Amino acid sequence: MSTPDFSPLSPDDAPQSRWRPWHALVLVALVAATALILVRHNNDSTDPGTFHREEGAVFGTFYHVTYQAPASLHDAIEAELLRVDSSLSMFNAASNISRINRNETQAADTMLREVLALSLRVSDITGGAFDVTVAPLVNAWGFGYKNGTLPDSATVDSLRALVGYRQLH
Repeated sequence: MSTPDFSPLSPDDAPQSRWRPWHALVLVALVAATALILVRHNNDSTDPGTFHREEGAVFGTFYHVTYQAPASLHDAIEAELLRVDSSLSMFNAASNISRINRNETQAADTMLREVLALSLRVSDITGGAFDVTVAPLVNAWGFGYKNGTLPDSATVDSLRALVGYRQLH
């Protein structure tokens, strides 16, 4: 089998083109259109602003939020975190969930109802591997509130009666 002859191309092999005056007009029009598009884009886009950093304490821990915005969102961030805290925080004795857990009320606010509905859905999807009611067992084993001792089997059995997402109503 023989190899084909190979010879590199030379500049003389390139196709010849002629520069015509209208080529310059097309080039100028393209440059002008590009410049116009860039100017309009810069005028239409809003300034993303500077970076802001907010921090504080909530849910028994600390938070740090860094974001880019034209103005500070400190008050809005604080208001939303306090709204979540007043509904869902087990570290806030006055929260809706804490009051329900102490049997002081049975009325769940809108946020708690939405979170519970989603939790029950995830529990169903995972076949119970995720169970929003598992806190008594978690706390007994020392993963939540620390008490320094491990539960015995009788304690675990008694706490199991309190656990089970299907018992929520």
